[in-house]
Amino acid sequence: MSKESVLSIADKEAIKIEKLIFHIILTNDINPVFLEEVKITNEQQKFFRDRLADASQGRQFIFTEDNPPIKVLAEEIVNASDENFLRISKDITSRFRTTHTSNMNDGVFIISIASIRTRKLLFLIKLDHKKVYEYKLKDNKALLEEVKNTFSEDKTAIQKVALIDINPNVVWDVLVFDRSCPSGITKFFGNFGKLLLVPYIKDFGRITQF
Repeated sequence: MSKESVLSIADKEAIKIEKLIFHIILTNDINPVFLEEVKITNEQQKFFRDRLADASQGRQFIFTEDNPPIKVLAEEIVNASDENFLRISKDITSRFRTTHTSNMNDGVFIISIASIRTRKLLFLIKLDHKKVYEYKLKDNKALLEEVKNTFSEDKTAIQKVALIDINPNVVWDVLVFDRSCPSGITKFFGNFGKLLLVPYIKDFGRITQF
């Protein structure tokens, strides 16, 4: 069977969000603001689906082991109950915040399980808040007010992404994007991976470029 190398346009259009939660990360607070649930309308689901599609443009990597621990973890998250999914999402976000100590903007950390037909994917995305101004008219004068805590369709709001595909019929295991190093992978991902997996495994499966 031929193996796919990237998410095609058809794949992106077929993305279906199975589970999605985000937690809030603030520059001046070491502890994330944890949410218990995110309810989204059909229109909002399209917004997040489009953000997942935007986030699927990373560089391709493969695992150096046949069954690395991070893949086991991804399978655990994909198959988790709603309660365990929420618990793991909080742990992942906390470890991301602990590891990410520099060059960070306020934003949210999104954890999502998505499907493309029979394929299951795990999305981990740090999305920055974007400054937006709302104007209000009073007579012929405009008053500007900053709108806080906004999501943006601007792709530059995507700071870091790891997309893990546990399907064997693809040539890559992970798509990674780091805005601070678009042409490669930063040390941050290795450190984050080690911290992320501490509660679940003894050794971290190394990632190598495909």
